[in-house]
Amino acid sequence: VIVLSAKTDYVARTTQLRQLIQAIPRENKAVLKRLCGLWKKLLANSDENQLLLEDLVDAFGPGLVKHFGSQGSLEIAKIIIGRSDELF
Repeated sequence: VIVLSAKTDYVARTTQLRQLIQAIPRENKAVLKRLCGLWKKLLANSDENQLLLEDLVDAFGPGLVKHFGSQGSLEIAKIIIGRSDELF
């Protein structure tokens, strides 16, 4: 089990997430990358579909981050969903 500190700054948290993603099995990483690509498309069309980053985090965050709901886990889910280009 790897724990990301809720008090870690954005750059450090992004670096930690990138390292974690590189460590997961190839198949899991491919699925996560594909999901991130779909979420990115949804966000790119938010004017039309009325979906905001917060909506996607609310919908998919619990499946991405264990103990979802704390401020740190919300930020981690936002990075995964909203800034996936920085992670892969």
